Amino acid sequence: MGFKKIKTVEELKHECDSSYDFFIHFGGIKSSKGVTYHQEDDTFSIHHEIDDTWEEDVSPKELEESNIGKAIKGGSFYAY
Repeated sequence: MGFKKIKTVEELKHECDSSYDFFIHFGGIKSSKGVTYHQEDDTFSIHHEIDDTWEEDVSPKELEESNIGKAIKGGSFYAY
């Protein structure tokens, strides 16, 4: 199974319909994330697998300003 590069937050919203597993790739290191999109209130839930922490009710704007948003803009955020 291959990886799919996520290029925008809108693409992430659609990809959440078929995947929960995502990762940021930097310098040979992978940071795994579980991401769920809640269409009814336009928010995300994010599970940071490295330390088993959760973020809830993350708006698209907050996501864009986070490490995930930076990784999307930098071309290093993927679905698997």
